Amino acid sequence: MSDTADLETANDEMRADTVSVYGDFAKQLSVIHSANVSLMVGAGRLPDDRRVLVPYVEVEFGGTFGREDIELVLSTTLTLENATFLLRRLSEGLKGATETLFSLSQGSMKADPERLVFAQANLVIACQSLREAGDDLKGLTAA
Repeated sequence: MSDTADLETANDEMRADTVSVYGDFAKQLSVIHSANVSLMVGAGRLPDDRRVLVPYVEVEFGGTFGREDIELVLSTTLTLENATFLLRRLSEGLKGATETLFSLSQGSMKADPERLVFAQANLVIACQSLREAGDDLKGLTAA
């Protein structure tokens, strides 16, 4: 297996130029081409014997994982609150990564601006979707 990888953006709405990277880590890169979340609801019982709806989400990722040239679909089911925890931790980690990238980019080598615009546009869309999801949950807890 080669020690190079061509990184492509994976989004139907936005595209950035492909960039080639080199090194052993290139064998381990994954590219997610699709991600879907589906709501599932079950019935549960609280300790005081009240019945409640328990929301779950099935999270499905499609893409190539670990530089295999085979398209795979990975799927898991999480409680809604666990899925929100995952998003929180991912966003905190991403914030740390972008802060580090900003510091590293102060030198002579810069990140590709086209790919950064692509990433920033995805974050704007994600923030809007998460804000709306939070508003929905706030409405449910106020009822």
